Amino acid sequence: MKILLIADGRSPITRRYIEVLDQLKNDVFLISSFPCSIVDGISGMEIINLAFGSAGGSQVRSRQKELGLKKFLRQSISRFRNIYMKVRYIFGPFSLFQKKNQYQRILNEQKPDVVHALRIPFEGMLASFTPQEVPVVVSIWGNDLSLHANGSLGMKAMTKRSLIRANGLVSDAASDIQESFKWGFKKSKPSLVIPGSGGIDLLKLDKSVQKKGTDESSAYPDDAILIINPRGFRPGSVRNDTFFKSIPTVVKNNPDVHFLCPAMLGQTEAKKWIDRLGIGEYVTLLPFLDQHDLWKLFKKARISISVSEHDGVPNSLLEAMAIGCFPIVGNIASVREWVEDGKNGYIVDPGEADELSQAINMAITSKELREEAAAHNRQLICSRAEVSKIRDRLQDFYLHFV
Repeated sequence: MKILLIADGRSPITRRYIEVLDQLKNDVFLISSFPCSIVDGISGMEIINLAFGSAGGSQVRSRQKELGLKKFLRQSISRFRNIYMKVRYIFGPFSLFQKKNQYQRILNEQKPDVVHALRIPFEGMLASFTPQEVPVVVSIWGNDLSLHANGSLGMKAMTKRSLIRANGLVSDAASDIQESFKWGFKKSKPSLVIPGSGGIDLLKLDKSVQKKGTDESSAYPDDAILIINPRGFRPGSVRNDTFFKSIPTVVKNNPDVHFLCPAMLGQTEAKKWIDRLGIGEYVTLLPFLDQHDLWKLFKKARISISVSEHDGVPNSLLEAMAIGCFPIVGNIASVREWVEDGKNGYIVDPGEADELSQAINMAITSKELREEAAAHNRQLICSRAEVSKIRDRLQDFYLHFV
């Protein structure tokens, strides 16, 4: 089967998804919405820069060295990310019409059996220009409808256009499938709920955390109680203000605690919170980590924090749960499908720092609960998210359209 995938080629999620498709013996051609290095497992690639995205400071960092104007733009946008996001909301949808001819030229050359866009803004919006004779599958994330779709009139219109055009829908949360019906996706069309990366490879994960090698161990004291926030900065979604404001109360009760923050090194907003709250000795800002280094930190940490008010089911959440790291999450529908408060994690109001600090303190002192949650979560991931089970379901889903 030939699949034309529209996705951010830099993203670890995209690359793991391509790995799954390659294992299923599919021929994958990638349209990357951001400039990126070559991706393993594909037959070819073209880049269509969507909605000025390549200028932005992203969660996903290229390994290439940035110089001059490009570096200045990224740093500036990182500093004013909320303004940048609003500008993208206003002008991004209209800019897609300028990419229509380039996209349709690629379609005519590649002649795919299925087009699959890995999120709605702005990849699914581009896929809405696909001629009717070519089936379109769209992956949807928690932010797509609850946050991004309402960003502007243009975002709302193009989100509806994407879901009306889609022949099938993939989501990491059943709640998002239900929400999509309000935006024009028909209940009669096929849908599938699976992890966003195509499944968790437990064998690879276990080998990675057991493998000796370099990690970030020099970033914290040897005897520290480690807590990790793997989400970085995601404007309008992850409440890092709540996260940072919870820290003083936590360290007052647990002076041996230390917080690790991947993908926050060099972020002005993080530095401001640390200086304002005087918590520098308890927090280490880390660069963007590759998957294996992140997994090793999950293995060392007792608690993983993901305090979102708009989200799907983060792959980092599932990975942390699989490794045995106790999850504390924001109270949203998507993660309630995986975390039961007080049983296998804690659920908190994403806007309440006191509630978060209380949950962290309870998790630190509740060793028995953490151990029971680790065993439960491992089994949960094995039964619902393990990649070998997801692969077959995904291939069967594609066959609906061929």
